Amino acid sequence: MRNLELVSIAWLVVLLPLAIANKKPCNPKHKCQPKCGNVSIDYPFGIGKCCYLNEAFEVNCTNGVLNLAKSDIEHKFNISAIRFPDQVLLLSNEIMARDCNDTCIDRDKRQSNVSFVLGEPFKVSSRANRFRAMGCDTTAYINTTDYTSFMSRCDTQWMISSAEAKKHGGLGQCQIALPYNYSGYRYQVTDMFDYTISACWRNCSYAVLAEEGYDINDEVLDRFHNNQIPLVAEWAIQDHLCVNNTSVTCGEHAWCNYTASESGYYHCHCNSDCDGNPYLNGTDGCRNGDVRFPSVAVALAGGAVLAATLGASSYSYGSWAQKKAIRKLTFKLLQELQNTEDVSSPDPPC
Repeated sequence: MRNLELVSIAWLVVLLPLAIANKKPCNPKHKCQPKCGNVSIDYPFGIGKCCYLNEAFEVNCTNGVLNLAKSDIEHKFNISAIRFPDQVLLLSNEIMARDCNDTCIDRDKRQSNVSFVLGEPFKVSSRANRFRAMGCDTTAYINTTDYTSFMSRCDTQWMISSAEAKKHGGLGQCQIALPYNYSGYRYQVTDMFDYTISACWRNCSYAVLAEEGYDINDEVLDRFHNNQIPLVAEWAIQDHLCVNNTSVTCGEHAWCNYTASESGYYHCHCNSDCDGNPYLNGTDGCRNGDVRFPSVAVALAGGAVLAATLGASSYSYGSWAQKKAIRKLTFKLLQELQNTEDVSSPDPPC
């Protein structure tokens, strides 16, 4: 009896990984909601079962606004765009900090501290975002949400020349880059300017973590609580494995590679001669340059033949030749359709 149990366990150890490896991910097509407002919803993101790769990529659409259902832990962001191969553009009106050394502004409206965290597999992009501080005598601190991995300071009083200001983002501003591979940050700003003895361009100091190049002007600062600040998050795939640049998560004519910043995460890419969504199959996925679309090619060629035939019929061929030409063209079209893969047929339901 003991030997039988050991044999059963051994078979389970062998077969379970094979079953997991051979499990195909959902391959949604026309049945999934394609847009929310003006934002296209591209797989692996989706609304409803079998329309997203896993729960991390599940999104909700509420009143035309798209957001992450599970991965936006503090519900601070909306989705503005999904970018392949690895980015999503987020918007929020809660990620700008403000401190005012001015009694005219209520303390509870200053919002000098900001914190947020994204769920796996989303990370704040170190390539596309910058931490910026703005003001006349401003000190801003930023660190990761665990308080131990990273900490930095941005001081606007260092900006003493126009050349130095240009290097760091503008007169009265400073900006710093971020480290790789962190999903959440905390930051705070302190306004240290003495407004009683000198004038300043603003009565407050500001700090924000935002997409690099975002124009923070007077209009943006005046709409402090109504801004939609852009932040770029990066995402990757952890489902299944990427072995020899191949994964069941990737679609046809696509390949995978692991990210440089985090072990176990990878992206899918279309082959060099293809374009489209690397996580889908068929015409919704990576479209191969050799795929033929007979309805267009044959219709054009057939239209030219038919026009020439009909034009010449009144001169010499008569009605019999017209019918013969039409039969020949119809036969050619049916032959092309039989020899060409049906690129419009949906995938089997998952």
